[in-house]
Amino acid sequence: MRRRLPDTRVRFRRCLVPVCLIVLFLSFFGVPVSAAEFLNGRIKLVIHEDTGRFSLYYLIDMPQQRDIHFWQYEPFFVDSDPRTSVLAVMVNDRIYRLGESSSFRMRIRQNTINPAIIFESSFLLVTQEFTFIKTAGSTLSNGVRMNIRLENRGTGESAAGVRFLLDTNLGEGDPAGPFISGGQTVSAEFMIDSRRNDPYWISRNNRFGLMGSVSAGEGPGPDMIHFANWKRLNEVPWKLAFTPGRNFNYLPYSINDSAVSYIFDPQPLAGGASRNYVILLTMVDEAGFFRVEDAPAEAPPVSGSREEDLITLRDLITRLDNHLAGRQSLSDEELEEIETAIAGLKARYGWW
Repeated sequence: MRRRLPDTRVRFRRCLVPVCLIVLFLSFFGVPVSAAEFLNGRIKLVIHEDTGRFSLYYLIDMPQQRDIHFWQYEPFFVDSDPRTSVLAVMVNDRIYRLGESSSFRMRIRQNTINPAIIFESSFLLVTQEFTFIKTAGSTLSNGVRMNIRLENRGTGESAAGVRFLLDTNLGEGDPAGPFISGGQTVSAEFMIDSRRNDPYWISRNNRFGLMGSVSAGEGPGPDMIHFANWKRLNEVPWKLAFTPGRNFNYLPYSINDSAVSYIFDPQPLAGGASRNYVILLTMVDEAGFFRVEDAPAEAPPVSGSREEDLITLRDLITRLDNHLAGRQSLSDEELEEIETAIAGLKARYGWW
């Protein structure tokens, strides 16, 4: 008997099922479609162009190979699914999770000096800009300044504020508690507000640590920094009610899962006006944020260790690559300075 071919619609559905499963798998596990990487000193910043999120890494170890693909970077916070850290804005009592809201278009500014994620709507322009910085105890960049700028695109006044949720994880293996603030270990839900003067908070493991600013001294400081279980913080649209002494569990599935929520309450913003909010995220430094400097764009060679010189050489070559690819413009004078610096390093170590 002649076998009957399946109907076209049936065949289409059979093909569609595995495709849908693949899409759902990738979406569930947060596999990024594309990402832009920016290197400076010991820091690697990755901007995920498909979700409007970012990941931040610290150069822990550099083996003998000079190939940067062998260098060991460790994430400062959860990067397996970058969507777990999210920036949100409140405008006239409406809340928008950026990267998810259809009210905002998104684009990436591919600039190696100050890359940015730009979210644009008819009523508000949000620029999440990153600048590489170094603290007093570091010779190379060891963190970023995140500047969040809101610009009112309307003619009338609006009430606008910012919320930044950071999915931390470095301190979750510490039985004493996942955070340190004010020199004390934080073992239960905790809040910093205007009545406290903690200079910074820390999330660390036995290899390295993340240090976050409380008030960066630029723009308005946060009205509240809340340390709690990630799932609880993520499920509320804005502020979570503070429960002193509560642990970092949210049964049945979210166990010892920590996060930090920065809240900048909505304030009046005139039509056409803008406002900046600043958060610093760096490697732990005993001096804290006593002195913070922008990492030099020209990345001059340092008279330090071989490791520092190799990192500097990588940054110089990266700037040249970005210039050739059209991602960054360099003047003839800057190009000459970079070439001179590379030649000096090659001569010092006998590289050819």
